[in-house]
Amino acid sequence: RQRRGGCADGSWDPVGKWGMVGGRVYSTALNALTLEIYYRYLRYKIRKIRKSRRRKYLSD
Repeated sequence: RQRRGGCADGSWDPVGKWGMVGGRVYSTALNALTLEIYYRYLRYKIRKIRKSRRRKYLSD
């Protein structure tokens, strides 16, 4: 649940066991890292698929 409006704009609410312990900064940092890793992984996977297709094409 990302906040919109006010001074907490763009941050995530601390939810769950560890969110309550770490607070708003902890929750926002983990959510941002989760999104960053997802997009990095996707690019990596696409490169890997392209390389395997290229190798297959060159070996034929």
